[in-house]
Amino acid sequence: LRRVKDRLILYDDDDIVVINKPADLRIDGPFSASVHKLMLYLYPSPTLQSQLDEKLRDADFGSVYNKRRHTALLHLIAPLATHAQMKDDPIRLVHQLDYA
Repeated sequence: LRRVKDRLILYDDDDIVVINKPADLRIDGPFSASVHKLMLYLYPSPTLQSQLDEKLRDADFGSVYNKRRHTALLHLIAPLATHAQMKDDPIRLVHQLDYA
């Protein structure tokens, strides 16, 4: 996860995250991978975190917990297509095209 953040995130503070978006990664929509899903994975909303905590209540700590967390989070995020599908989703995507 640290490697992904180091390669992808150019700037991060309490209000904004600037990423280096890969050319073939869609912003959002009903796709298996999107910027929106990636951001939810890195910064889960309170509802998503609560659902994740429920799924992992009985999980052991350590590597088993981390693997289960990764899998459970991916399953929770997979059906989401836009920010409107989760009431407390704080992520609003802005795409700046570079025509240089």
